[in-house]
Amino acid sequence: METVDSRQGYGDELAYTYFRFRGTTEEFLAFLQELSANLGTHLDSCCDYILRAEWLAGAKEPIGQLLVRLDYVPRLAEALLGVHQAVAGNAEHLTIAQRVAAASLDRD
Repeated sequence: METVDSRQGYGDELAYTYFRFRGTTEEFLAFLQELSANLGTHLDSCCDYILRAEWLAGAKEPIGQLLVRLDYVPRLAEALLGVHQAVAGNAEHLTIAQRVAAASLDRD
């Protein structure tokens, strides 16, 4: 996974990260589905976020976008770390999408 663009957000603007996934579109969509499910188990109802795939004009592959209120960023970062630790601690049962997510967090 590779970060394409990000913005902190100010005031009422949402913070966001655009990212590219290395793999098939099907693997990317499966990754987004698993990431959303895993974040849902690590975040309580305090922190709304938007996770989506976008196909830009002329693009052959989608990019991902994660949006969140600026004051939720620390909780979301903790949740992503929790997802990473859960995935890393259970390596023998990982799906391809989970392995990609764990590898991308190790690089960051």
